[in-house]
Amino acid sequence: MSAYACPQGGVVIANEQAAAAAQDGAAHDAEDVPRDAPAEPVSPPRPRRRTGWIVALGIGVIALAVGVALLLLELQSMNARMERQQERIEQQERQIEEQKGLIDRKETFGTAMEELTATAREFEGVGVGGLVPSWQLSYLAESAWRHRYDAAAVERGTDEAIALMAQLSTRLMDARSQASGNSTGSVYEEVVDRLGDGFATTSIDDADRLCGADVLGCVDSAGPRTVHIDAAGAALPYMTDWLKTGIAYHEYAHVLQLTNPAPTESALAAFDGDHEWMADCFALTYLDGWSLDHRVWVSSFQYWDVSVGYGRTCDASQQEVLGDWHSQLGYRSEPVAQ
Repeated sequence: MSAYACPQGGVVIANEQAAAAAQDGAAHDAEDVPRDAPAEPVSPPRPRRRTGWIVALGIGVIALAVGVALLLLELQSMNARMERQQERIEQQERQIEEQKGLIDRKETFGTAMEELTATAREFEGVGVGGLVPSWQLSYLAESAWRHRYDAAAVERGTDEAIALMAQLSTRLMDARSQASGNSTGSVYEEVVDRLGDGFATTSIDDADRLCGADVLGCVDSAGPRTVHIDAAGAALPYMTDWLKTGIAYHEYAHVLQLTNPAPTESALAAFDGDHEWMADCFALTYLDGWSLDHRVWVSSFQYWDVSVGYGRTCDASQQEVLGDWHSQLGYRSEPVAQ
């Protein structure tokens, strides 16, 4: 074995014997192989499986499925939003229609109230009380304001206003018919119709029995707009048209007293609470020339001295009280706020 230095600075070990041995071995190996021996078959290389694109395809399918699912969810969400929006639109449309209907009903109510108040004003100046229910007009207006957002309530108020207007219109027509006729053909009815504008009626009957006393006439609180004249008293030989006129004034005063209780209660204090004294004062005040005592001539040498009333006249202060009382009677229209 020998060694030498390599020019590059490495160390090379030379072994001639080893090299010769290696050459000899290779020669022997070549000699051992027969020249005519067939070559061993060589297996073709097994193809490699391409798994990469399969994985990519799977990921793509999954991504597509996820995308489709997300798209479906978004579409469902959009549909839900559109449905909610459509519901809101429909609700707003219903509310608009309801508001239009409510406005129409309010306008109808307003028209009905205007016609009702116009009809009620036709009763102004009539002394007979209780003809127009003022409280009901105020109630209808106040009720309509309280329920101004309730279409059904406004409609009910309209129906009530129309019904009341029809009632008042009928009362007006009946009064005009009453004032234009004279079913009893008597002076009593003529006077009462004129004083009451047809809103007070006259009945010639058994007033003594009705009133429970011997009277020429009376007014019952159960029917305060009807003057009852005693038929027997009307047939007395001294009963002149003038006396009948004064009696009618007296009885009509009772109609006014009973149909206007509040102002009457205040005025009665000037007459010691006596309704008859106050009624006599009414006749004395409003029938020119009237007195409580009369001499009725039935021939050139015969006469009747007749006292009509309750024997008490009234002074100027009492007549002033009576005038104030009379100015407060009947219906007085007032603005009706809605």
